[in-house]
Amino acid sequence: MYEEFLKKISEKAKELIKPLNEAEVIRCVSHLDADGICSAGIMSKLLLKYNKKFHFSIIKQMEEDIVTDLLKEKYKVFVFTDLGSGQINELKPLMEKAIVIIIDHHPAKEEINHPNLIHINCYNFGINGNT
Repeated sequence: MYEEFLKKISEKAKELIKPLNEAEVIRCVSHLDADGICSAGIMSKLLLKYNKKFHFSIIKQMEEDIVTDLLKEKYKVFVFTDLGSGQINELKPLMEKAIVIIIDHHPAKEEINHPNLIHINCYNFGINGNT
């Protein structure tokens, strides 16, 4: 079961290559808890390995004012780790101006199909995110 999961999620992860390569600076946001900080560390290490410039913020919750502030920023790629799946609808305005990448393990309130959204979530591959 996990071998099939890894194969499918690896294929989905390939969608990240082009936007991450093309972005001059990547805007990253992660959750203020143990797995969010670890996710931020892993993403930072990946971006550093490939000499990518990035700006990271750690937040307590995805609130409306945070999305409003992000909309004012001029980044072309936003990466959310350990949050975002539950706030996909709130992130739609951001998708209108930039690529939004969500890497999360929390269940999504809804799933949307948007050309500027790359959503990687274990629930989308039949794995419970709390296992």
